[in-house]
Amino acid sequence: MTDEDESVAVHTICGATRLTSEESLNELLDEINDDTNKSAGIVWTILASQCNAVTLVVEQIKDATNPKRQWLLYLLARLGRDRCEAYVNENAPELLAELEFFRSNHEENWTNRLDVADEIDFLLQQILN
Repeated sequence: MTDEDESVAVHTICGATRLTSEESLNELLDEINDDTNKSAGIVWTILASQCNAVTLVVEQIKDATNPKRQWLLYLLARLGRDRCEAYVNENAPELLAELEFFRSNHEENWTNRLDVADEIDFLLQQILN
């Protein structure tokens, strides 16, 4: 996931997704750190997997410091309100305000919609080239 060749990193994420299981989630979450490329790859791997990561992510957030804590909050927010809100509300309500920040600034941010992001990328290439 840290390969400079993004194609290699993307293939690694996809391969790791197939190998991710409930048993390996803790070890995968333990690898989240200040390496942005690696941490982003791990988040994508977990999001694409069929694993239920909510419980483990909440457990790890409680002891995590930044930047790992921020990545874990981001992962929880990306897992979606439907998948984690009830568990977080019951077991870690102190996280709800932070999760709402991530949701409103990523998921609900209109500039992150694929069509808008593609248009911005296209126009920036026209302007900057």
